[in-house]
Amino acid sequence: MLNSLYGRFSIKEIEGTIKIITDKEYNDKINKQFHHTVLSELDYGHKLVKYGDKINENLRKWIKYLEDDSLEYIQSKSMKGFNKNRGVPSAVQISAFISAYAKIFINEFKNLENNECIYSDTDSVVLTHKLQDHFVSNEIGKMKLEHKIKDGVFSRKKLYAIINDKDKLIIKASGADNNKLKFDDILNLLRRGVICLFF
Repeated sequence: MLNSLYGRFSIKEIEGTIKIITDKEYNDKINKQFHHTVLSELDYGHKLVKYGDKINENLRKWIKYLEDDSLEYIQSKSMKGFNKNRGVPSAVQISAFISAYAKIFINEFKNLENNECIYSDTDSVVLTHKLQDHFVSNEIGKMKLEHKIKDGVFSRKKLYAIINDKDKLIIKASGADNNKLKFDDILNLLRRGVICLFF
């Protein structure tokens, strides 16, 4: 939970979809319900549209009032709840600070004397020997022993395979389906830079 929390502060709030739609679909749905931009008017009654999240229901009421009523009438309406904070809170500086501090913190473990670092990421290290007890605990700010590794191959960041002391194979492959990979696939990728997957 702590690892994902800081990343939430730098998530982009609106993700867009680009799609060719009919003028009827645009008028009936997209134009009334979604944040959108018409990128191009196409032939034969179609548009190229980029759209994102649905417009807040209270904002849609404001739009309806604008179409139907005078400004004085709109101002007299009670639009409770419209000014509440919504969406993903974004504060990239928080994410940047935490990840930068984590890199400084993890460097202590990457440069231990007589304990070579084989792999590291923002919040983890793989070392040739166990850390001293005063570094390891379930307390926040301490390292936690995740695995004792019997064999492992680390191709790049977030792409590795390990066999732990309980003979369990663990594969991490960011951007790929871990279930379709084997230990030898990661090893071959490290050696030759190529693997073949058949689906």
